[in-house]
Amino acid sequence: MRAGFLLLGFLLMFSFPVGNITVFPLGGFLLILFTVLRLEKYEKIFSPSKYALGLAIALSSGLLIFQILRQTEIVSAEGTAGNLYTALRLLVELAEIAVMLMIYPGIKVIAVNAEVKSLEKLTYAAMTVMFAYIVFQVFVTCIRIFMPELLAGYEVVIVYPFALGYIWRAFNIWIAFTLLTKVSGGRQ
Repeated sequence: MRAGFLLLGFLLMFSFPVGNITVFPLGGFLLILFTVLRLEKYEKIFSPSKYALGLAIALSSGLLIFQILRQTEIVSAEGTAGNLYTALRLLVELAEIAVMLMIYPGIKVIAVNAEVKSLEKLTYAAMTVMFAYIVFQVFVTCIRIFMPELLAGYEVVIVYPFALGYIWRAFNIWIAFTLLTKVSGGRQ
C-alpha cells in the first residue's frame, strides 16, 4: 500500500496545467510525505526527507497561490512578477530534487534488503537523469531571465529541460512501480 501511494505521488509530479494552474505537484508532495511517514517506521533513512518535503509543500503551496493570483489578474504575468514566478517554479523543482536525493537512498536500502537488483540500478539511473535535468533546467532558466537574447533562433533549447524532466519523472514512476510489484507484492 505504501508503494501505491508513492506511485500516485510520483504520477502527480507530472505538472499538467489546468489553465495556468498546476495543482498536481502539491498533491504529489502530500502523497509522498504520507508514504515517507509510513516508510520511516521501517527504515530510518527516510526521516530526513520529511524536512525537504515540508519545504517542497510550502513552496508548491506558494506557487499554487501565485498561479491563482495570476489567473485572477491580481498579479501581473509580466516584468518582476513574471521573473518571480519563474524563480518560484525553479525553487519547486529544486525542492523536488532535494526530496528525491533523500528518498533514493532509502529505496536503494529497500532494494538491497529485498535483493531486487533492478530496483537498485533504477535508482542510479534516475539520479543520473535527475542531475542532467537540474543542470539544464538551471542553465536555461538563468539564460531566459538574464540573457534572453542568447536564445533568439535557438528556442528549441527551452524544450530540453522539459523533456529531461519528463524522462526523470518517468524513471521515478518506474521505480515506484517496481517497488510495488517486486517488493511490496512479494510481502502480501
